[in-house]
Amino acid sequence: YEITVGMLVLNAEIASYNIGEWTVNGEVVSNQSTYSFEIVSPQYSIELNCSNPCGTSSSNLDINITSLQQISTDVWNLYPNPVHGELNISAQFPFDSYAISDITGRVLLQNKTSYSNYCEVVNTQLLPSGIYFCTVSFNGRSSTKKVVVQ
Repeated sequence: YEITVGMLVLNAEIASYNIGEWTVNGEVVSNQSTYSFEIVSPQYSIELNCSNPCGTSSSNLDINITSLQQISTDVWNLYPNPVHGELNISAQFPFDSYAISDITGRVLLQNKTSYSNYCEVVNTQLLPSGIYFCTVSFNGRSSTKKVVVQ
């Protein structure tokens, strides 16, 4: 595992004939070889189960984070800004959704992404010129930035 910028990154080399499953604090969270999530607690109980037709094996890991810093989801960018046409949303970590809202808070564009998504291209051509807000959600937490559509 690796701790970076308020994120815990779990990575395992799983043979192609195995099926892997990550469990964090008793909840199944992923069947991918790599899983990352935002640190919101100082303690985690992690289990990796691998199974194939011959059986199942488990690996357990208890993580105690002794210095929990302010968690930042501001590890993402919008470009170009101002935008005319396609807006790129890119993140250092995978995100699971985005929403574009006007200044009244009305959501005009939104999409849930797979949690392995680091980049999304949003067509803004149907939006009138003006100021909008883009909210990106990282594993249940969100961060908002202003975007100008020309």
